[in-house]
Amino acid sequence: MYIYLSPNETVDGVLVATKSLSSDQTLSDFANNEIKELKNYSNVGFYKNFTIVNETNSTFAGKPAHSIVWSGVIPIQYNQTTATNKSVKMTQTYVVNNNMGYVITCKAISNDYDTYLAQAQRTMNSFVLT
Repeated sequence: MYIYLSPNETVDGVLVATKSLSSDQTLSDFANNEIKELKNYSNVGFYKNFTIVNETNSTFAGKPAHSIVWSGVIPIQYNQTTATNKSVKMTQTYVVNNNMGYVITCKAISNDYDTYLAQAQRTMNSFVLT
C-alpha cells in the first residue's frame, strides 16, 4: 500500500510492506534482517551516502516495534524506463504481528521530509493490526 503525501512528488508518501515470517522469528531478528538488507544495498552501490540517522525501540499499533531514520541517495523510478537518483530521508518502522513482518515507511525527498512528517505520522498512527 502506498499513500501519497504530496501532490507534486510521487516519492513523498507512506508505504506499508509485509513479509511472511517463520513462527520463531522475533522482532529483533526481523528488524536486523531488514537493516542488513538496507546496508547491503549501500555496500553494492545501489544506495549512495546511506546513513542511519537515528535508531529506537518504539511501539506501533500497540505492538513492540523498532524504528530507524535513514538518509541516502537512491534511484527513483518515475516511469517505466528511467530511474533518477534522488536524495531521500526515510523513517522505517518494523513490527511483527501473527507471523507477519510489517515495514511501515515514511519516505520523502530530503527537502520535503520535515514538511510531510507530521502528516505521515498521523497516517501511520491510524493503522490497526489485526
